[in-house]
Amino acid sequence: MEFLGIFTAAAVSLMLAGLVRIWSQTNDLHEWHAKEDAEGVKVWYVRPSLQEAIVKMADAVEQIGRLEERQAERTERQTEQMEQMAAAITELAAAVQKLAEKDN
Repeated sequence: MEFLGIFTAAAVSLMLAGLVRIWSQTNDLHEWHAKEDAEGVKVWYVRPSLQEAIVKMADAVEQIGRLEERQAERTERQTEQMEQMAAAITELAAAVQKLAEKDN
């Protein structure tokens, strides 16, 4: 009989320890969810305005990427045109040089 009393006391002690742990975790969870920002909004919520701002930023980044691609294409075309102009100037300079040599 004494063994049953000790066993029961141990079981009750373990159950109480478990209940204290559950209460502590529940209390922590409540505290986390009760936190509010300066505007009184729970900090673990995602505001629609924040979500909208993130979507707008993503769209802006995509647009910047497209504009950079277009700028790179323009720069490439300008480089090709400048190379063609340099070649034409070199040819013209050679032709002028030959004319100058003929006149001398």
